[in-house]
Amino acid sequence: MIHAQSIFYAGFWTYRIHKLFEIPFVLTIQNQVNFVNKSNFEYETVRKILNESSFNFICSNDKIRQLATNGIYSEYVNVGNLISNQFNYTKRIDNKILKIITISSFHPCKDQGTIFEAFKIIDKKLTKKIDFEWIGLNSWQKNNPSEISDFLKKYKLNKITIKTTPFLDRIEISKKLKNADLFVFSSIIEGMPISVL
Repeated sequence: MIHAQSIFYAGFWTYRIHKLFEIPFVLTIQNQVNFVNKSNFEYETVRKILNESSFNFICSNDKIRQLATNGIYSEYVNVGNLISNQFNYTKRIDNKILKIITISSFHPCKDQGTIFEAFKIIDKKLTKKIDFEWIGLNSWQKNNPSEISDFLKKYKLNKITIKTTPFLDRIEISKKLKNADLFVFSSIIEGMPISVL
């Protein structure tokens, strides 16, 4: 069994091996699906890949929309985020501290600097304390802990407490979302990011 992590072009190589050696395969679609500058051959090969894979896993239902927009239909298994009643907001009793969270890796495209620059401004005007939790800051496992530490040291805040949580599973994240007053997301390039979905 082979697992292809994307259509372009892991899926193409996997499909070729499948045809040569009859090895079954599964496909996970997690990247943006874009057929700009793709040939008719590539378009038709995507159809074949989706039809012949044992399972087509997707990280969000938006991937189905992206494929359907291009006239490609298949059966999919969502292994990503779905809306569930367990994420419903539960009113908190304690309102003395405002709880804010973000979920994102530490990366320039996520633009956490904007969040912290805003914190510098509002920290001077706050009448009550804020607990800010940054979840998943090293979820891409590309960051040196000292790099993140150096970034945080630039911001001296008096009434905003910063907590960093490198990784949490979805159940724990749902609990955090329930208890938060505000979710902030500062990405400058993502229209439909996984953390929001």
